[in-house]
Amino acid sequence: MKALLRKIASFFFRLALGTLATVFLAATCLLLYLVVAGIPDWAAQQLLREANARSPYVVQASSMRLDLVNGLRLEGVQVFRKGIVGPPGVAARYLSVIPDLSAVLEGRLCIRGVLIDNGVVLLDQLQDRSAPPSAPSALPSFSLNVEIRDCRVDFVDVRSLSCRVEGFGMLTHVSQLRAKVEHGGGAGVVSGDITYDAASDLVRGGIQAAAEPSLLLPLLRRWEMNDAIGYVELLSFSNSAPRCDFTFLRLGGKSPLLRASGGFRLQEFKYRGVDLLRCEGRFNFMSSESHTEIRVDPLLIVREEGTLRGAVALYPDDGLIDFRAESSLDPAALSRMLELVPEDVLSLFRFDGGMRISIAGVLDYVNQERTTIDGKAAGNGITAWKFVADECSFDISVRGCTNQISKLRGRVYGGDLVSKITIISPSPAYTNLRYTVAVGLANAEFKQLARALMDAGYEDYSGRMSFFTKISGEVNDHPLRSIRGQGGLRIREGRVFTLPIFGGFSEYMTKVIPGLDLVLRQTEARMDFVVKNGKISSNRIEIEGGVLSIAGRGDCIPYPDTQLDYTIQVKLLRDNLVGKLVRLPTWIISKLFEFRLKGTIDEPRWYLVNFSSDLLSRMGLRKERALERPLEPARKPTKPPQQKHPPKEPEWPEGLIPKSGIL
Repeated sequence: MKALLRKIASFFFRLALGTLATVFLAATCLLLYLVVAGIPDWAAQQLLREANARSPYVVQASSMRLDLVNGLRLEGVQVFRKGIVGPPGVAARYLSVIPDLSAVLEGRLCIRGVLIDNGVVLLDQLQDRSAPPSAPSALPSFSLNVEIRDCRVDFVDVRSLSCRVEGFGMLTHVSQLRAKVEHGGGAGVVSGDITYDAASDLVRGGIQAAAEPSLLLPLLRRWEMNDAIGYVELLSFSNSAPRCDFTFLRLGGKSPLLRASGGFRLQEFKYRGVDLLRCEGRFNFMSSESHTEIRVDPLLIVREEGTLRGAVALYPDDGLIDFRAESSLDPAALSRMLELVPEDVLSLFRFDGGMRISIAGVLDYVNQERTTIDGKAAGNGITAWKFVADECSFDISVRGCTNQISKLRGRVYGGDLVSKITIISPSPAYTNLRYTVAVGLANAEFKQLARALMDAGYEDYSGRMSFFTKISGEVNDHPLRSIRGQGGLRIREGRVFTLPIFGGFSEYMTKVIPGLDLVLRQTEARMDFVVKNGKISSNRIEIEGGVLSIAGRGDCIPYPDTQLDYTIQVKLLRDNLVGKLVRLPTWIISKLFEFRLKGTIDEPRWYLVNFSSDLLSRMGLRKERALERPLEPARKPTKPPQQKHPPKEPEWPEGLIPKSGIL
């Protein structure tokens, strides 16, 4: 009996073993068939129909096969959102779904991973924004890994992306996010965590990124943020990509709100073509239906010559910018970054010795009415056109449309410089720009001034020069004719007669009085002038030498080629008591040597008024070009330039002239 039972047991064991081997072999063959040949089309389409019936999406695939590593692999995949007309939201060469069989028993999502390879994802085509919002419902718990390789998401190339997505009722959490992205030649790495609460329509998270700002352009274009697009396009980076670490919160619903805060750091980059070593700071961003605010505090900008430290707050809804800054940057570089001064004007200035600026205020960039700015600046080695200030300091004030530089003090060629400048910007009430400029320079070295203006021939100049002018005008169709003002010029022991403009006069006088060229060297000069109707007019021009002096009056038209028209009369000795006593009997000689100065600054023409052409020829003073007297009708002798009531001294504004004095 026992032997029979053993035979029956052995039979059934061999039968079961054979059956298992057959089943295993059949399963292996089926698996190999599904891997190699793929799932039959009728079975694949049936699976897709079952999946599409329970989903808001429609999935199409050209073929389906098993992947021993990545689970169920679909090829030639297209995913459409139901109710959306247009291209597919997802079009990929491969889409792999990794099943989780144990999740079926636990009532969870039976997918533990999704892989999209070599495809295009259009986010707008996956969202049905036209459908009315519905009350959120809790989702079954799930956990899956998502991976994307070599795909274009909207307009950003995603070389790789991986994250873990978990669902707990109304919460969806994306963790371990890692992505490498590219766009327009720029690349970056992004990581972070994001949580979505469907009950309150709240998204919050933290992002760390090392990426070029050009990667933001597709997102900014999607949001139609044209101003931000312009700023991003002005940035360029050589080596390291900028870094940013921030947290954010977005609240949807009837009262949408967006907040973000964090820090940033940029190295070795250019903004508007200006080289910057580093820029870093912390920012806060808040936007709601009624208010938007962007704040950067603190802010640090570093260049080779110095730094800028400060803070800035932007209020786009109000059109205001609140700022403060302490800067030792090159003002030219700062102006290029902020587009403060046109490049053709900026090229006239140089700041070799550095500039320190402290400024704060509120800028109203809509209508300027609420603008209030105050600041101070000081520097050394400042070049404006051809003039160099060894040191300079001034105050800055802006109130509405009125821009003012006041308390300007400096040292220019050994002299004291003072100035005050007021510029009134155009406004609805007055569309032309208006200005007032007052400049005073006391006891500057005449030779150094001449060296700045002349390439050669300044070696014989000496003495000290003082100058003052106050002019006002506006920028209109005739800006030069709008200028009004007055001023004065004083030169002590300056050898004025050696100036090129007096070349014709010196030639006349040295031929009439041989050896007079040595006497003409040491001179003092004074001139008062009035600016009006496009002319610089003077009723008082005096140049005094040890033996010979001249007095004159006339006009100068500075534009376009500095036309001169002056009457000059020669006097003997200085204008003192002895000179006046000696001058009385020699008045006829003085009257005889009355000159007219015509031409331009570059080509002045001197001629004697009361000498005949024949006499000039005999004296060797008549020339065919520069010294030839033009044919003029006979004219009555003119009165001497001295007036019964000489013009008053120009009005020197109180507090504008240095203690050493202008006169």
